[in-house]
Amino acid sequence: MHVCVSAYESYSLCFTQKEGKERMDGDEEMQQELDRDGVPGSQSVTEEFTMGWPEVLASTHDMALAWVDGRSGVGRGQKISSVDPRKLSSLRVKDQLGVVEWLMQLPYIDDQRIALYGKAFGAYLSLKMLAATDQLFKCAAAVAPITDFKLYSAAFSERYLGLPAKEEHTYLTASVLEDVHKLKDENFLLLHGTADARVHFQHSAELLSRLVKVEANYSLQLYPDEGHILKERRSIQHSQRTLVHYLQTCLRHNPLLASIEEPDEDD
Repeated sequence: MHVCVSAYESYSLCFTQKEGKERMDGDEEMQQELDRDGVPGSQSVTEEFTMGWPEVLASTHDMALAWVDGRSGVGRGQKISSVDPRKLSSLRVKDQLGVVEWLMQLPYIDDQRIALYGKAFGAYLSLKMLAATDQLFKCAAAVAPITDFKLYSAAFSERYLGLPAKEEHTYLTASVLEDVHKLKDENFLLLHGTADARVHFQHSAELLSRLVKVEANYSLQLYPDEGHILKERRSIQHSQRTLVHYLQTCLRHNPLLASIEEPDEDD
């Protein structure tokens, strides 16, 4: 079943689920179609129906996947697309968490088993959402995450955050590197190609350096000489298996606790 909802002032969403299931593993999918980065000015929530890797997860692994367009997205008017750039990070996280709260009310979503997935900007949002909540999510998979906008494309960073020399506080607030202490006890997987020219590996390297210092709980998968889009067939297959196995393990039901954006294909 593919459903789109646009009844909210701040965001709209689509989610895909396997039909005929009364209760499913909840999987809040923040990179939207798994092949988009969810950057400001983009649109992922449409009436279009596709058959891709997200639908495979939904149909074979009992996961419900959601795509979200928050504020700064296009296609819903000037009021939604025009926001204070300096508040962009906090507003996007707030919108995504609002969707999670809505999804948790659905009868077929297990609110104890919700995971995040994102790539590039979507991975950035996933990590910021982990840091903004206390064990709300079972886990997150972040592919090529943007961790410090001073290391990212100047055209993008300066458009939304201003000049680093004049907006130092804004850059610090937006950086994932400043949130590592909040990620210490969270469960998440990092994946990155070492030859990534779009989100340089330095983003993950800086994050890993700080995670080690706080003795954080994380998993890591690197792809040597691979770029932002994996090219080698075996690398693609390996990344798919890694993500599926990670999510299956993370979202596996534990009876003892019962009482309590497919790789990117467009550049």
